Amino acid sequence: MINHGDITKEDLINELRELQIENNSLKILYEKDINERKLAEKALQESEERFRSLYEHSTIGLYRTTPDGRILLANPALVRMLGYASFDDLATINLQQHGFYYGCPRAEFIEKIEKDGEVRGLESAWERKDGTIIFIRESAHAFRDSQARTLYYDGTVEDITERKQAEQALKESEEKYRGIFDESIAMVYVFDNKKHFINSNQAGLDLLGYSREELLRMSIADVDADPVVVLPAHEELLTGGRLINYEHKLRRKDGTIITVLNNSRPLTDLQGNISGMLSTLFDITARKHAEEDLKYKNEELVKLNAEKDKFFSIISHDLRSPLNSIVGFSKLLIGQVREKDYEGIEKYTGIILQSSVRAMDLLMNLMEWSRSQTGRMDFNPECFELVRMIHEVVQLFNDAACQKSLAISRMLPPNAPVCADKAMISTVLRNLISNAIKFTRPGGEIVISAMEKKDKVTVTITDTGVGIPAAMVEKLFRIDENFSTLGTQNEKGTGLGLILCKDFIEKHGGKIWVESEEGKGSSFYFTLPTTIKNGKRI
Repeated sequence: MINHGDITKEDLINELRELQIENNSLKILYEKDINERKLAEKALQESEERFRSLYEHSTIGLYRTTPDGRILLANPALVRMLGYASFDDLATINLQQHGFYYGCPRAEFIEKIEKDGEVRGLESAWERKDGTIIFIRESAHAFRDSQARTLYYDGTVEDITERKQAEQALKESEEKYRGIFDESIAMVYVFDNKKHFINSNQAGLDLLGYSREELLRMSIADVDADPVVVLPAHEELLTGGRLINYEHKLRRKDGTIITVLNNSRPLTDLQGNISGMLSTLFDITARKHAEEDLKYKNEELVKLNAEKDKFFSIISHDLRSPLNSIVGFSKLLIGQVREKDYEGIEKYTGIILQSSVRAMDLLMNLMEWSRSQTGRMDFNPECFELVRMIHEVVQLFNDAACQKSLAISRMLPPNAPVCADKAMISTVLRNLISNAIKFTRPGGEIVISAMEKKDKVTVTITDTGVGIPAAMVEKLFRIDENFSTLGTQNEKGTGLGLILCKDFIEKHGGKIWVESEEGKGSSFYFTLPTTIKNGKRI
């Protein structure tokens, strides 16, 4: 500044100008400070309004309490959460004394927040004003002064009751499922998408005979006794995602095979991909055995009915026919004797003899067949010379063969020892040779041969007779089928001969079959064992 005693007008103007500039600067600074302060105040006000809005409208409970539990602040969400009408109503409770029914007690909460300065995500249960219990998740922070004394706690409270109820329901559901799973009488298995066992209930372990540790190291292939059925079914389920139901066989640890009914459905992960399968199995082994037993008994019943029908058919027709002939021609014979017609007597006597032989053959076959079917026929295998027996049986039919001018050739080895029941094999040979004679035209040939191979002998009786139609071959050895034809000279069979042959040969563990061409003859084959081991045929 200038000295006022020497001041000039020009100096005064300059000084005033300087003061004006300074004043303007101060004014600018003042105005700038005012604006910044107003902006700060406005920002603070907006911040407070946003905080208050958040505080007032938050769905999460907010509070401030003293260390001794008095509630200083609580937002409306917390007031509603605890079932109080207003903050003033809520402020009457003390959090130190408020009951905690889940998680750590309040004393532990205070100890932790005083030690660490905060608590995060503590789950507990609070009692609402009406006495109901809610589950909450609480976080809090301790605010302290410069001497590290706690002034208050600010905290948040989230109502997790629905989540806890869902967890409890899930837990109860899991426990219920586990109870059903473990106690079910059905066998339940869980597999991954590689078909490895990942779980089994006790019934499943008992069914297969493995411990849980053993089974969980195994896959389906380790117990599958029916891969042709199981593998395609599981592939269909794991690729197509469809429920499947099917029967198959499993192998238990002890090697026994069981039959099960399998109900399997796919298991999916959170992305909907098939992650494995759940299989519920029912042991139906006993049922399958019962079904097979019933099927066998039904077949036996059908067979018995066929045998009964065959038996009565033979008695009512085949046996009656020769007896009628005997009776009828006996009456004629009496008349011829009175008239002394010796030529007629010879003729009728021959017919009576032929009918009597046929009736006797039939009765013998009936008796043997009856004893065989009722188990009263003894089976006494012994070692004997088959070639000798064949020669002996052929001798019995020499006269019958001569009457038809038939040649019986024998292509036999020097010996053919067999182990069999002599009476049964004699019956078989007699029936087959008798049939060959019966169905071979006069002047024909019958060839009997035998061939030993390994532990059996195969006997063949071939004729040049009328042969058998192809459609009839399968009926020859069946009791439930009737196939009968007359011989070349109208000879009649007993209807039981080939059936007896089949029964007797099968008792020896052998086979009997025929090859024939209509009009060209037939070849009948049967096999017999050559040895007996430990008293049994082999």
